[in-house]
Amino acid sequence: QKVRFSLYIASKKSKKTGQYNGRNYPALMRQALASGDAYAVEILKRNGKYRVHISITEQPAPLVTFPVNGYRGLDTNPDGLAICHVKKDGNPKSFEWLGEGGLQDYPSDKRENLIYEL
Repeated sequence: QKVRFSLYIASKKSKKTGQYNGRNYPALMRQALASGDAYAVEILKRNGKYRVHISITEQPAPLVTFPVNGYRGLDTNPDGLAICHVKKDGNPKSFEWLGEGGLQDYPSDKRENLIYEL
C-alpha cells in the first residue's frame, strides 16, 4: 500500500537577508533526489502522527591546502597552548609552548585573564 503526503523539511530563513541560516536542507534534499543516489528513509508513527527521518551520504568537500610555508598546528590544554610549525616536506621546523602550567588550579576569572595574556 502506497501512502503519499507532503513532507515538511525543517529550515529557517533569515528575516534580514532571506538566506537560509545554516544548511539549506530543502535544496540539499532536491539535489539528493535528482542525483539518483541511494538514501535511507525511516518512518516513525507515534500517537497517530508520522515522523520521517531521511539520511543521505554526502561527499566531503575536497581539502584545499597551500603548503608553500608548511603547516601550523595548535593544541590547547588546561595548562597552556602548544604551537608547532611543520615544513612542507613533513619535518618539524619549530615548536613553542605558551603557558606557565597550572591554569586549571586558578579561579575562572583569573584563568581567563592569564589565557588572554598568552
